[in-house]
Amino acid sequence: MLIVNSRFLTQQITGVQRFAIEISKQLKEKLGDEVLFVCPRNIVNKEAAEALQAVVVGKHTGYLWEQWDLMQYMKANGGHHLLSLCGFAPVFYKNKSWVLHDIQSVRFPQMFTWKIRLVYSILMPAVLKTSKHVFSVSNFSMKEISEHYGIPLEKMSVVHNATSGIFHKVDNANLASRKYLFAVSSVKANKNFPVVLKAFENVSSQCPDLHLYIAGNMNSKLFADVDISRYQQNERIHFVGHIDDQRLVELYSNAFALLFPSFYEGFGLPIVEAQACGCPVICSDASSLPEVARDSALYGNPHNVKDFEQAIVKLYNDDSLRNQLIAKGYENIKRFNWSLSADNLIKELKF
Repeated sequence: MLIVNSRFLTQQITGVQRFAIEISKQLKEKLGDEVLFVCPRNIVNKEAAEALQAVVVGKHTGYLWEQWDLMQYMKANGGHHLLSLCGFAPVFYKNKSWVLHDIQSVRFPQMFTWKIRLVYSILMPAVLKTSKHVFSVSNFSMKEISEHYGIPLEKMSVVHNATSGIFHKVDNANLASRKYLFAVSSVKANKNFPVVLKAFENVSSQCPDLHLYIAGNMNSKLFADVDISRYQQNERIHFVGHIDDQRLVELYSNAFALLFPSFYEGFGLPIVEAQACGCPVICSDASSLPEVARDSALYGNPHNVKDFEQAIVKLYNDDSLRNQLIAKGYENIKRFNWSLSADNLIKELKF
């Protein structure tokens, strides 16, 4: 039997939790009674927990549950194979596989508190060393993990992200009446958010009817070189804050283009989400993004704001190019689906 560490059910949904939930649904469908989902008691995503028929075990929560309660449960129940789809896994339980999405804590340590960095610096190499197989979400991440931690590539595989069925073209008359760039961003250093604002401001005179919509939580105190309050006064820049999936789909679907100048992504899920909604993509040429987008996007150097300015103006002045990118985007996303990712994962698991 396969046991899935389902601590992700106790966490708010971001990219890695979405990956874990979607893969888990596929595992449930494909393996039936051969897979069991176990989690701590503090469940947040009750709908997913019910769909997976998750079983609550142990009395602790958080890291302690993962390292102690989960390990004790595994040892007491026949030593089955354990799969962790995000987060960590019990170091001292060796019959396990682990999905490590990226090594963001190594590349951008300033994004994490010293306590989180300490936990990651201890657990990450220990779990890697004691796992029978390690998965990541792109070839870029897999190779980076291998090189940094000395994990043999023959012990590793790629399991891609994908998009769920809700991501498809949805018309919204109010949004469609306004030509706008869309950015899914945050204050995290890897997101390179200042380039979004600077590039838009610098092309505003050349693209007089273009607006900018920004989804995500902003905290100007974390910016050293950008005064967010100044941009909030710009009538053509719209900060929409944290939004649900339905609103996200609408904003993708009716956008002129997605602007995604990230320095570092293990996969870059917004690219395929946008393309599934018929939205052209302008993204950086760094980390995993060229691997994910291939020839279906316009690229810029994340260190060079002028690259993004030129890409915006080029797309603004060329409807044919925009239509080509939309068509290429639809073709590109055919490479990514949750069923195929689950099949690739199952193929490597030994249980």
